Amino acid sequence: MKIGTPMLAGPAFGSCIFKRMDVQAPEGQADQFSNIHNREHPGFGITLIAILMPVLLIGAFSAVFGEGSLLKDWIAFIGKPIIALMVSVVVSFFTLGYARGFNKVELNQFMAGGAFENELG
Repeated sequence: MKIGTPMLAGPAFGSCIFKRMDVQAPEGQADQFSNIHNREHPGFGITLIAILMPVLLIGAFSAVFGEGSLLKDWIAFIGKPIIALMVSVVVSFFTLGYARGFNKVELNQFMAGGAFENELG
């Protein structure tokens, strides 16, 4: 019952409110996500790796190696949540950014948006 209610109410509310709202994309944002640049989209595998990398670094690798080894100490360090997330973000910059033809300025535009858009730019 607890899970079923949002599963039914969410789509019902969404289809009802969609008819009553007229939302326009902010100026410049539509160009940012359009296919003007004709860049190749990342494959499913590389996207899945980028998404699952923090989970693998935090949980899976720590269970593989035995106690007292130097490799275990490094895996424990990389498996800390903040370090794992930082490593994953840097890897995703390269695999989903630079490898697809984005330069440093374009990546900064992606990062500067969101909650801090007015403060950073």
